[in-house]
Amino acid sequence: DGILLEHRAVGICESALEAVRALMLRPAPGTPVAVGGAPAHDPYTLPSELAATVLHAEGWQAVDLGGFTPPDVLADAARREGASMVWLAVSNAAGPDAARGVIADLADQLGRRGWQGPVAVGGPACKGLTGGLPDAVRPVPTMVELGALARGVAEIWRPPGGDPGGDH
Repeated sequence: DGILLEHRAVGICESALEAVRALMLRPAPGTPVAVGGAPAHDPYTLPSELAATVLHAEGWQAVDLGGFTPPDVLADAARREGASMVWLAVSNAAGPDAARGVIADLADQLGRRGWQGPVAVGGPACKGLTGGLPDAVRPVPTMVELGALARGVAEIWRPPGGDPGGDH
């Protein structure tokens, strides 16, 4: 019954998030873009979908690649979409060292593509992460903190060919 109940509950939550996003205004063209998902060996989609909803509520265009997203795919998407921020929702890692490795791999893939910007990381597997993280990585233990990071990045973000700040 545990798996059945979990899958049903996730489906209900995903439907609720879709309904909430449908009630929100669509981000205007030219607003900052964030790309994210869960790592390659992480099947959980709900935390990433929650992150996308928070970013959408903050006025961002959020591209959620979902679960099982390899770091090179996430890095390519960030570059292709012109992302100002990347998020990684880590639910399924064998402790802080494994999570740190997944995060470092993503940061490496982003760097190889010349992408620069903050990488928001959160999720149950990130609890206890301290030190040893790449410079661009910003731990966000809660969705409230993800929203605050998004607001801070948006304040200094420059749209292509435009002015910084709230003029987008």
